[in-house]
Amino acid sequence: MALTANGQVYTFGYNQYGQLGNNTLINSSSPVAVLKGMYAGTSLLGDSISNPITALAGGFYHSAAIARDGTIYTFGNNTFGQLGD
Repeated sequence: MALTANGQVYTFGYNQYGQLGNNTLINSSSPVAVLKGMYAGTSLLGDSISNPITALAGGFYHSAAIARDGTIYTFGNNTFGQLGD
């Protein structure tokens, strides 16, 4: 996972469970932009200037991001409730 200086999120690697957050199950050795999902941005996770992503965490088959306002966004495998929804 990578976090840009302006708060956007990119992921790369294994994606069998959607942990790259790009709405595919295709692995990627190159960084891909994470789609916004429930995030209030335009189209990508972290693209709102007023509420950028400030931290990232990667699990074995899931990923998490926290926004400036404290909201946590998760994506990937949820077999054991690890996405917190």
